[in-house]
Amino acid sequence: MDLDKETLQKYSERSGIPFDTIQPLEQAVVVLLPDSPKLEEVFNLNMPTAVIAGDITSKTKEAAHEIGYPDEAIIVKDNDTFRTLSGTPLFRGKNIPLSKIVTIANYIYENDILPEIIVWSPGKETTAANVPKEDMKDPGEKVIYKEPVRMAPTDRKPNIINVPISVIADKAKTNIYLIKTISEAQSGDIAYAISRKLGGLHIDITGCLPNINYGPDKISALSTEKYGYSSDGIKVEVAEAQIDTVVYEIDADFIDSNLLQKLYDKANKVYQIPSSFIRSVDSIQAWISAQFRLDGIIVTEDDEEFRREWPNLTFTLDQVLV
Repeated sequence: MDLDKETLQKYSERSGIPFDTIQPLEQAVVVLLPDSPKLEEVFNLNMPTAVIAGDITSKTKEAAHEIGYPDEAIIVKDNDTFRTLSGTPLFRGKNIPLSKIVTIANYIYENDILPEIIVWSPGKETTAANVPKEDMKDPGEKVIYKEPVRMAPTDRKPNIINVPISVIADKAKTNIYLIKTISEAQSGDIAYAISRKLGGLHIDITGCLPNINYGPDKISALSTEKYGYSSDGIKVEVAEAQIDTVVYEIDADFIDSNLLQKLYDKANKVYQIPSSFIRSVDSIQAWISAQFRLDGIIVTEDDEEFRREWPNLTFTLDQVLV
């Protein structure tokens, strides 16, 4: 990122992920903040890059477009949704916290989104008369476009059922619980990443809007057969499929209290998902004092504070995914 070393060091310490100044590196992503003066310089590095253009009305997106950045690389805020200019939703919110910079970088890296010069698009005819000689290639050469990989609904329409969450827990071979310490905790991306890593089913019991990592709306998300959504904290809408591993994303204030106890009794792993240290410490301490099972605390911020208090229980998402 185009920031000073001290700030980047703080980001690294808080997130558990290395941040550095902009330079040619393998297995790295460049993230440019709005109004960055390095749009052209970074474009020439040909590295996976995210251009955060700011509000949908910002002129930064136009400048990035003119230089040659693809729509998938340009991130805009459209009402309360941050999405790519091509329309792929990334997350909801009013601003971009550090954890979401990581979300953006992961999206760009996983989909191998590189700066590309568009040589042809529908509606724009190219002829020998308007192509400079130095740009003319042998007809035998091919331009290969790699379509970004993202989770999307399949053409097949699965059978969506509405069943008690306890039935899912009974059938699953492995039940993993991610319990938010506070409603504002950013648990959606964590649940998505863990479920995807394990090839499991993600059940959302938070009372929030459906997770946009799986699709732009609930039907699209359910159609992936990797996501289930509860609107009442008791039952879940989910595609009818074989269930082995299930990751439950839980807001204790939303889920039915009796169901929470039943799920806890069937737990193979239990993690707490906090927000900031000061907002979460009392909740976690109360859980530990009650001698409830706790396999770890997955942090997205204030990791140093959490590690000082619970050195053997604190993990970043990357550490959990290893």
